[in-house]
Amino acid sequence: MDKYDNIVISEYYPLKVGDAKMICASFLFWTTLYNIVLLCPMPFKPAHKELAKVDELDVKNRIISLIHGLTLLFGSVYTYYFMPGSCGDKNTQYDKNMIYCAVGYFLYDFFAMAYYGLLDRTMTIHHWICIFGMSYPLTYNMSANYIVMGMFVAECSNPAMHLRQILRHYGLRYSKAYESMEITFLMLYVFGRILNGTSLVWLTCRCHENAFIVKLCSVGLLL
Repeated sequence: MDKYDNIVISEYYPLKVGDAKMICASFLFWTTLYNIVLLCPMPFKPAHKELAKVDELDVKNRIISLIHGLTLLFGSVYTYYFMPGSCGDKNTQYDKNMIYCAVGYFLYDFFAMAYYGLLDRTMTIHHWICIFGMSYPLTYNMSANYIVMGMFVAECSNPAMHLRQILRHYGLRYSKAYESMEITFLMLYVFGRILNGTSLVWLTCRCHENAFIVKLCSVGLLL
């Protein structure tokens, strides 16, 4: 470990240099992966279907979102079901790694949307709440377990949502595959956001050790 890794980057946001480096590495990973996907042909696109440039870019960005969503979903299952911890627990390295992955992705997605002119006020607020809300437990070495459990709730239905939209771009709006993704998305949304999400937000807000921004981020899961 570098001797400077435990120095904070700012007195106003005391994120350690070591944590900031890992988030930057995650940001570079997702950005590089997107540029690789840009060079690849469209996967499983019907031969007869021609996509507008904006739709092609949306599909390729959703592929990155799909990979990210599945990574967080399967990664957070361990914390959510087997090692949820309790109020006031110190951050584990596993949960910190999950946060690095997620925050780096949201930084990538924010700058990608800004580059393509897709940002609006709502998306800007959403991304920065996620960035600060997810990274804030790193500043006081506590509550990362709640953030990672929140990833399970948030990402439970997102892969199906992205697959559904990709199928729409491919002109398969009225196919069995699209209908299956539609039903899967709705079922997982109810299971993740409504059933599991409501109880997790209650537990997160009840924990007196959780910072206000962590509680705010958890409430945002239900919106």
